[in-house]
Amino acid sequence: MRTVGPDTTNMALAPRQAGASGIATLSDTTIRKVRIGIMISTGLASLLIGTAQLSFVAHDDAWERINGFAYLGTSVGCFTALALSLTRWLKLSEIAMLLTAYLGTAGVVVTGPSDSAVVVGASAYSLVILLPGLMMRIRSRRTSAINLAIACLVYIACMFLRVILHGDRSVGPTFGDLIAKALAPPLAYIMVWFMVRAVYSRVLEALAESERSRNALRITLDRQVALNDALVRFVPQEFLTSLGRHDISEVRLGDSVTRPMSILFADIYGYTRLVEGMTPAATIEMLNELFGALEPAIHDHGGFIDSYIGDAVMALFDGPPSNAIDAAIAMLHSLARHNEARGAEGRPPIALGIGINTGVVTLGTNGGAKRLKCSVFGDSVNLAARIEHLTRRYETPLLVSEHTLEHLADRHAYIVRAVDRVRVVGRSHTTTLFEIYDADPEPRRARKRLVEPEYAAGLAAFYERRFAEALATFERCLAVHDDVVLRSYAERSRALLASPPDITWTGVEVLTQK
Repeated sequence: MRTVGPDTTNMALAPRQAGASGIATLSDTTIRKVRIGIMISTGLASLLIGTAQLSFVAHDDAWERINGFAYLGTSVGCFTALALSLTRWLKLSEIAMLLTAYLGTAGVVVTGPSDSAVVVGASAYSLVILLPGLMMRIRSRRTSAINLAIACLVYIACMFLRVILHGDRSVGPTFGDLIAKALAPPLAYIMVWFMVRAVYSRVLEALAESERSRNALRITLDRQVALNDALVRFVPQEFLTSLGRHDISEVRLGDSVTRPMSILFADIYGYTRLVEGMTPAATIEMLNELFGALEPAIHDHGGFIDSYIGDAVMALFDGPPSNAIDAAIAMLHSLARHNEARGAEGRPPIALGIGINTGVVTLGTNGGAKRLKCSVFGDSVNLAARIEHLTRRYETPLLVSEHTLEHLADRHAYIVRAVDRVRVVGRSHTTTLFEIYDADPEPRRARKRLVEPEYAAGLAAFYERRFAEALATFERCLAVHDDVVLRSYAERSRALLASPPDITWTGVEVLTQK
């Protein structure tokens, strides 16, 4: 049973020092939990007792039946207060608890048998006395004393009301009866109140300190979660998972794993010219806007960003190579939408080159005792970077290596054309480059597809040393669609026709620059 004090809707945890004028209180969350617990237990107990009273008492015992209804009424009051405690109507729930504490208990005491009336009254009102601050938000000596006085007066009134209503002789006219059953419990309440007051503030201080500790721990955990989320932005979780680690704290210098992956590099064409005259802040803003537009395409297709390298992006894909290609196509579509927004603001468009290679790489940590970095190593990574740089040479936004196409489950899922056979700087092996132009604007894509059969025939003639036939074929293609790749093959065919190569010629372009 309990009474209420001031409105607790927005009351924060406010412990008072021992010896201060008030009593420490707990937070609204703790108070609500205590209220709910008390209301559930009291409501269930009253419901069981009331049901038993009405089920098993003699039909001619009117007072016992009334007593059963009093218990049921108390149960209804408890569950009503419980329901209101779960809503925003906290003040109304306090009123319901006040009525339940005094009227419900009074009804049970007045209507019950003499022995149980004394027991119920003493125990019920003892709760009102002993737990005022914890359950009722009574925070000052004055309100606590008022609560004590009300509890004593209501108890005495209930005991004497029993005599008036149904001649109860448990409180007789003798001085002994008066002291034993009417005045002794209130006097005991007063003595208990003084004793409890001596330790009450310290008990609540301890409870409040415990709650502060829980709040501090919760804040610390929230900060740790935020820190982990921030660290993932610097070291991808996929990288840690590849190393067999759950979080960054487990990473050790020298951790490594070797596995096949697809590597994607994306870089801005003409970056220096683009940012010429821009402030550093404007440059960073431009890059962040671009990366923000491109990043979802990588994550949506099963990849993760290994690093941002100035104006470049390096991403890794642990699944099939089609994931990397789909991500690249989505990136180019996102870039087109991003450029539309830039154009509407009067800003120049951004051109992007993307290179993809598939092969074995090593993911690991390198550095020193004080500083380490998670990196990816391998010839496959270097080749992917070279392929990305070659997108400028051929003016094609998306180039992939033959290794990537070889691992595709369905090569015909994309629109592909061979671009060149090259030997890049730092490699002794030849690499065949392919353009995937699914993301090209429709007029350009349609023209490429239109000349595709003749272009393939021209390539076959070129590498079989039929340069006159190759030149004628490429010139027919150029009449329909003009691009750097077709012009390059036409010029090379013309030069080789004028100056035929020796028998060691393979048609491979040996590149001397990165």
